[in-house]
Amino acid sequence: MLLNLNFTLVVFPGSGKKCYNVEPRKVMKKIIAQCGVTFNLHDLRRTFITIAESLDIPAYALKRLLNHKMTQNVTAGYIVMDVERLRMPVQKITDK
Repeated sequence: MLLNLNFTLVVFPGSGKKCYNVEPRKVMKKIIAQCGVTFNLHDLRRTFITIAESLDIPAYALKRLLNHKMTQNVTAGYIVMDVERLRMPVQKITDK
């Protein structure tokens, strides 16, 4: 179910003032109860990045998609990575 919230589609709408889900644990419990498959947030991140890597998405884009810091790498400091640059990799993952 997608909820249109000021022209933004929200996959997991919330019941509070913000109209989007802030705390994922409640939604996860409902999904686990309905499908019978136990998982945690790191399982979702692991699955996401495994699919992304299988699509040959560049390593720096993978780090940004996981919101990992790009410190301790001199080369990464020269790369300007904006949201628009990440749209195509995310779409590839979505399409998979």
